[in-house]
Amino acid sequence: MSEPWTYFAIAGRPMPPSALLGLTHRLVPIDQARRGRRNINGKYRPRVRENWRLYQYVVSGSGVAPLAIGGLWPDQIVEVTCGCELWQPAGTDLERDALAGTLHYLDAAEMPVATEGEASWKLYIPHFPQMAVFSIDQTEDADGSGVDWTVTFEEVEAPDA
Repeated sequence: MSEPWTYFAIAGRPMPPSALLGLTHRLVPIDQARRGRRNINGKYRPRVRENWRLYQYVVSGSGVAPLAIGGLWPDQIVEVTCGCELWQPAGTDLERDALAGTLHYLDAAEMPVATEGEASWKLYIPHFPQMAVFSIDQTEDADGSGVDWTVTFEEVEAPDA
């Protein structure tokens, strides 16, 4: 299996390999999915509906070439393959679509096993058919020696349950 950092892709957008050096991936719930409250007695009350359980994906790189961001704008809907690996307990349904060939299983000692029946965990690279470009940032050194970039995506809607 390839290393996870090679999986980042935006469908239909070729990327310069040198822009993909030193990638950092972050997959977190969107802000609205983290809005629980505490009552007057201090008890936590979750307030998030299932359809708000969406991800924000932030990918950044530091390389010698910029990411091909020309024509990529905030609020544009794109298809994204994430570079982060999701872990789930074995025996549960996949939370998101898995990139073909990335689903694999680990036992309780985190050793690879062949089937889900032997596994404690299942791991996969998520594929998001619809993410909105949330923000784009690119910084280039004056002497052209390096380029840093960050793109933030948010899921458009929760997958069908």
